[in-house]
Amino acid sequence: MPSLRAWPPCLSRAERVGQVSLKIGGFSYLVGCADGEEAQLRALGEELDRRVVETRAAVGNRGESMLLVLVALSLLDELKDLKAVTADRPACGGTDNAEVGRRLAQLAARLDGVAQRLARA
Repeated sequence: MPSLRAWPPCLSRAERVGQVSLKIGGFSYLVGCADGEEAQLRALGEELDRRVVETRAAVGNRGESMLLVLVALSLLDELKDLKAVTADRPACGGTDNAEVGRRLAQLAARLDGVAQRLARA
């Protein structure tokens, strides 16, 4: 899986050679990413849009920012559950639990950053 270095704080301007237009919750966003990671970013955008649509159907239209915050919180909750499950499992197939934990922590930090930026939007 390619690294998810798509958000502007993660890349210098010189490294951001790709750009992807994402449509999430009916709004368009132009997001920079490292060259070659456009397809992964599009797939993530599609999943995020699916979750926004699902959340809107469940809670009603509460505005773009609130829907995105609710989705981010849901994703963080899923991540927390995943961490709890994987913490109790022994490493398999040569996977190092410490490495998995480190990567999950990085993902959680990124999701937290997205939620904070969305809350300010």
